Amino acid sequence: MGLILHLTHGWGTNSTEWFYTKEALARRFRLIVWDLPGLGESKPRADGNYSLEKLAEDLEAVAALAGDRRVILAGHSIGGMITLTLCRLLGDRLRSKVAGIVLIHTTYTNPVHTTTLSGLMRALQTPVLTLLCYLMIGLAPLFWLTNWLSYLNGSMHLSTWWSGFVAPTREKSSSPPATAPELGRMWWRGGCRGCSASMRHPS
Repeated sequence: MGLILHLTHGWGTNSTEWFYTKEALARRFRLIVWDLPGLGESKPRADGNYSLEKLAEDLEAVAALAGDRRVILAGHSIGGMITLTLCRLLGDRLRSKVAGIVLIHTTYTNPVHTTTLSGLMRALQTPVLTLLCYLMIGLAPLFWLTNWLSYLNGSMHLSTWWSGFVAPTREKSSSPPATAPELGRMWWRGGCRGCSASMRHPS
């Protein structure tokens, strides 16, 4: 149990998304799970700033709980985007701390640029999607419930497949990673429909 697996969930859910992952990997890794600001047990940001850079700072602060031990950063959906943003911001300083990263159904940039129907999503970004991000924060318990209900009735699987990220991001990020095979299927168990919270992130 030398390595620590640090799990960052997708937008619209919370750390309970990792229920099956924790069950499968708890004997092999020490796990750190957390709730993004405004979701789960975390309070909303006082300044209302949910940029990827600010969320990456939060991820860095939580990862510091590992002390001197090396971590594997695993991120689903916006969690993967936050992980990549942290890597971009810290660069070589992460080499001694991070043993690897696992990206699950995510993208390297603003998701409206890499999702299905990208043209439509770009047009809706400012008038609709950004507003929905804040609505999801305010109604987090309701969105959590609807996410789980859509998972249980099967509509989550269909909407995820239809609205996922396009190639090559889609194939690369939704495949089960070799480091932790159970992580690859977590999107299907508790993911949200997209990463719209990062709409302000430049491409």
